Amino acid sequence: MNSTLYKSSLKQNYKVLVVFSIIMVFYFSMIIVMFNPLTTDSMAALIEMLPQELIKMLGFTLEVPTYTGFIASYFYGFLVILFPTILLIMVSYRVMGKLIDRGSMAYLLATPNSRLNIVMTQAFALVSLITILFVIVTGSGIILSEIFFSGKLEIMKFLMINVGAWCYFFAVSGISFLANVFFNDGKNALSYASSFPVAFFVIQMVAQLDEKFELAKYFTLLTLFKPNEIILSGYNAWPLFALFGVGIVFYGISFVVFKQRNLVI
Repeated sequence: MNSTLYKSSLKQNYKVLVVFSIIMVFYFSMIIVMFNPLTTDSMAALIEMLPQELIKMLGFTLEVPTYTGFIASYFYGFLVILFPTILLIMVSYRVMGKLIDRGSMAYLLATPNSRLNIVMTQAFALVSLITILFVIVTGSGIILSEIFFSGKLEIMKFLMINVGAWCYFFAVSGISFLANVFFNDGKNALSYASSFPVAFFVIQMVAQLDEKFELAKYFTLLTLFKPNEIILSGYNAWPLFALFGVGIVFYGISFVVFKQRNLVI
């Protein structure tokens, strides 16, 4: 890995990371404020004002009537997927697709660094940014919970929920990274890099809409990330390993493709 290139990639994307971190912490704090320790019906009553179809699509169903269950349903069921997906699409393009599209990759390839060194460095930068985001969200969640509702957050289960979310985005980032490695044209790279995470998100909402669409859940990696199931029975190892394995496979393919392909620069 090239430390100079790695630091440069982080520096170019830290503002985007800061913006999304602030947004996610803000919404997390809003969800916490809406929690009523005496009854979990307050938020449910507010949600009931929305169309039932929309409630089902967004997964706003309180399955576990505890503080941790409240957070899992109303934050990790929708918001924790939406904002990191947008960040992932932007950053995966900026660390790889943009360099190829605008010819900046020519300067990197002209250095003594090997192709494998370059592509692995950019992949590590992407994963680092995703990791930093979830570290911020996890840390903020624990601190805010202790401030407002001390002792109510089941910290170990909360940590496992965030590990599960990170594994999902590690898998999806591998797919998006491959798209940015594969295409020379920035429009195609951005289009294909965004199509899979967006498709997974939409398919998940459709699968939740009605039982007749339940089979759709097998066409999205989000079916392996179930926050409420983590609270109820702990996190089974195989979904976590499956998601991590998907990420490893697609990052590995990206390295091979970038190393062997002909770049039009």
